[in-house]
Amino acid sequence: MRTALLRTREAPMLSPIARRLLYTDHWRRTRGYKEWQHFCVFGERVEVLLNLSLMDGVQAGGPAGREVARLGMLVRDGEGWTGGLERIAPGEVDVAGGRIEARFGRSRLRFENGVYLLDVVLAGGDLRASLALEPRVTPALTNPLSLGRGGGLRWLLVPRVTAQGSVTIAGRKHELRDAPGYHDHNWGRFRWGADFAWDWAIALPPEANVPWTLVATRITDRARHQQFTDSLLLWKWDELMRGFRGEGITSRTTGLHRPTARPLRIPAAMWLAAPGAAFDVPARTEVRGEGQGDVVELSLTTLDFAQIAIPNDADDDGTTLLSEIRCRAGVDGRVRGERVRFDGPALLELVHAA
Repeated sequence: MRTALLRTREAPMLSPIARRLLYTDHWRRTRGYKEWQHFCVFGERVEVLLNLSLMDGVQAGGPAGREVARLGMLVRDGEGWTGGLERIAPGEVDVAGGRIEARFGRSRLRFENGVYLLDVVLAGGDLRASLALEPRVTPALTNPLSLGRGGGLRWLLVPRVTAQGSVTIAGRKHELRDAPGYHDHNWGRFRWGADFAWDWAIALPPEANVPWTLVATRITDRARHQQFTDSLLLWKWDELMRGFRGEGITSRTTGLHRPTARPLRIPAAMWLAAPGAAFDVPARTEVRGEGQGDVVELSLTTLDFAQIAIPNDADDDGTTLLSEIRCRAGVDGRVRGERVRFDGPALLELVHAA
C-alpha cells in the first residue's frame, strides 16, 4: 500500500516516459530469481558500465531469502580498461522492492524527478562514478524470453539516455556532459552455466539531433545451434518505430579479434578458474533485418573488450563469461520510406559458459 501511495503522488509530476518507468522498472526481489540493473555510458574520453545484481540464495545452494548481491564496474579511458566486481555483505545491502532504489555498500541507485541517479564507489575508492541519466526513449518491456531448458527472463530496456556527471579512475577525473547511454533491467529464473548463450548489442548516434537508436538480441543454446530469440529493434526519437524478429533477421560474424595483451577480466582471480587465452570475440558482426519492404543493416567493428567472470550455479566448477565489447557501429537502411543512417559507439555483449 505504501508503494502504491508513493507512486500515485509522484507519477502526475513526471513525464510520460518517467511515469512508465516508475511502474515497470522497480525491483522485483521474487523468490528464486536473478535480477540486475545495468547502465552504460559512452563519453568522448571515458566509457563506463555499471551493474547492480541480486540473486536469491536458493540458486546458489544456500537458504531461500539469503540474497547474493554483486556490484560490477568496468571503465575505459585513454589508459585502457579497469574495473572490479564486488560481493556486497548482506548487512550492507538495502534494496526497496517495488521501487527504483538500492544501496549496495557505499553505492546508491535512486530515481528522482524522472532521472536515474547513481553514486558508485568500488572498495578502495580508486574507481568511482557520480551520474545522472535522463531517459530519452519510451521503455520497452519484453514478453518472457526463453533460455531453452536453462530457464527464462524478462527484459526492460531504455535504449537511450543522456548522462551527466563524472567518472574518476585512480585520480583521473573525467567529466560527462550530454553523453549518450543505455539502461536495462533484467530478472528471471535460470542458472549460470546452463545450456544457453546470448548476444546483445546497442548502437547509438553520438549526436543528440540524430533520432535513431538500435538494439539487437539473439538467444541460443550454448553451442549457438538452436535459436530461441532473435530481434532487431529500431527507435525513432522516443518511440519504437520498427521491430524485426525471427526469420526476418540474418546475422553473421567475420574473423576473430586478437588482443595484443591479456584483456581485463573481473574479478582477476577468475583467470585461475578459466585460464584459457583463446576468445570467441568476433572481429566484425553484421545483423540484417528485413520485411514488408523495410530493411535495416547493423555492422559492428570490434575495438577491444573486457570480461566479467561469474562462477556457474551448477555443480560443475565452471565459469560463465560476459564479454563486454567496445565497437564502432554503422547503421543503414530504409523503414516506412524513410532513410535510416548513422555511425556511432556501440556495445556488444556475449554471454556463454567458458
